This record gives sequence, C-alpha cells and structure tokens, in this order.
Amino acid sequence: MNVQMRMWCSVAGCIGLALVAAGCNRTVASGPRAELKVVEEIRKTLAAGATEAGAGDTAAEEAVTGWATIKGKFKIAGAAPAQGPPLAAAKQILECSKHDVFDESLVAKGDALKGAVIFARTAKLPVNPDLATPEGDVVLDNINCRFEPHVLFARAGQNISVKNSDPFGHNTKIDSVANAGANFSLPAKSATDFSFAKEESLPVKVGCSIHPWMGAWVLVRDNPYGAISDDKGEFTIAKLPAGKDIEFQLWQEKLGFLSSTKSDQVKIDGKGRFKTKLEPDQELVLEFTVPAEG
Repeated sequence: MNVQMRMWCSVAGCIGLALVAAGCNRTVASGPRAELKVVEEIRKTLAAGATEAGAGDTAAEEAVTGWATIKGKFKIAGAAPAQGPPLAAAKQILECSKHDVFDESLVAKGDALKGAVIFARTAKLPVNPDLATPEGDVVLDNINCRFEPHVLFARAGQNISVKNSDPFGHNTKIDSVANAGANFSLPAKSATDFSFAKEESLPVKVGCSIHPWMGAWVLVRDNPYGAISDDKGEFTIAKLPAGKDIEFQLWQEKLGFLSSTKSDQVKIDGKGRFKTKLEPDQELVLEFTVPAEG
C-alpha cells in the first residue's frame, strides 16, 4: 500500500472510530479535519490510474495483427476509347507548337486504364513503422507543355518539388480544398518546394494559367495507403494493417467516382467505395472492370 493510500485509510479509520466511540445518540466533538490538499492529491492519483487503464484498453483494441497487401488492375470492359488528336490550343502557342500535347483526362493503354486512383479513406489507420516517414520528395514537373506525372500521390507534410524543365516560364495553380491554395510562377529551368499541411478527401486540381490546357491531380493523404494505376492499369498498396475494416475509394479524373465499376472480389457502392478486412500476410488481388460506355 503506498503512502497516499495509507493516508486515505488513516482518515477513513479515524472517522469510523469516532462514530463507534460516540454511539448513535451522543454528540461527539468533531475530530481533526482531513487535509484538503491530501484529499485532492489522492483524487488526482486515482483519476490518473483510471485514465491509464482506459488508454491501455484503447491501445489493445487498436492492436494490429499484422500487415497485408492489396494489388490489382483497372481494366476497361469493351472497346477502349481512342486517343484524340493533339490539342489545337497547344499548337497555337509558339513554344509549345513543336510538342504533341494530348488530352490526358482519360488514358487507356489497350484494356488498361491509366491514372485511376485508389486510396484508404478510413480515418486514423495504424501505419506500418517502415512507412511512418515518407521517403524523399515527390516531383511534379512542367515539361513539354504538360505536367509529369499527370496524377500523383503525396502524403500530408511531404515535400513536393515543383519543377520547370522547359526553357520558358510556367505558372502553377493549386486549387486545394482542405489546405490553402497556391499560385506561383516558375521561370525557365527552375524549381520550388511545396507541401500540403493536411490531407484532402479527393485529388486536388493543379493547373497552369499561362497554358490553360495543362492539368494534373494530386492525391494527398495522411497515410501511405493510396496508389495510382500505371500504364498497365496496375497498382499496389503495401503494408496495410490487417484485422481492420478498411474502406477504400475509387476515383478517376474523367469519370469521377467509379460507381459503375465491377469486381468479383469486393462489392463497390454508388460512390465508388468498398470495404474489406485483410488477414496477416495476405495479398489480395483485385480486378476492377470499368465499363467503356462510361
């Protein structure tokens, strides 16, 4: 029994002895008062103990059973849309006229859908220690009168190096929702750093006021669990927490929420979302079929 508890019992014992000695019908002079500072300290100690016990329970509930991976492919069902001709607006600008600039709002390579977005939207997911800190910068380049890459993933707080590899000036306008927007000039062969303080619920639009056809999208999340499909329509999200119900979001620039997308492995709702719970060391392979008529 610690000192504070002995003091508490001592106070309680004194009160009990006084009542026994006095009997039911006798008036007893009040004994020494318990020191208010001591009582307050005891209350604080007991309250702190309860708080620590509660924190332990929460930590136990949030314990991760292991880590897992989701990988897969965005596939177009039916005839994929053909790429259109080079943009006439770009041909009218002298410095851009020598480049073939295309509409990149929907890019299909055979039956593969490039630039589709998948990310975990469940809040406060445990993050694998290997992924706790983002590695290196994310690069967004202005090159040949277009952004490269067209869709990219960055974590909140991660540095984004916005470059201009062209021999002429560009402007970069970032239309954030949860974060403050930005609008800055990039002289020829220059670069600047930028970061988002917090995550965005959907990809953020990036544009160039000088060359209005230029556009890009940045998926900004506070965890590493997001991906963009590549030229083969493929993606991988590694080291996801196992044993958790996780909700994912599917999105694409031209189509928005991929609500018409089908999968044999998961059920996708009208907002392009699905839920799954992974087993430790599981590798879940998903195929998302996007109707061509979309």
